[in-house]
Amino acid sequence: MTDQLLRRSEVEAIVGLKKSAIYDRISKGKFPEPEHFRDARYVRWKRSKIEAWLEDQLVC
Repeated sequence: MTDQLLRRSEVEAIVGLKKSAIYDRISKGKFPEPEHFRDARYVRWKRSKIEAWLEDQLVC
């Protein structure tokens, strides 16, 4: 089974953060980096990475 790919708007809704906060955390190594697609002007996040990040936030 392949991992579902999420748009930024879906990630924002799931984690409760806006674009600037997500990218700020990515730059600090505190949020999963998105998958970049060659010849495409968009990125997607793997659902499994977002769910793992959420679980980690609950543990901390």
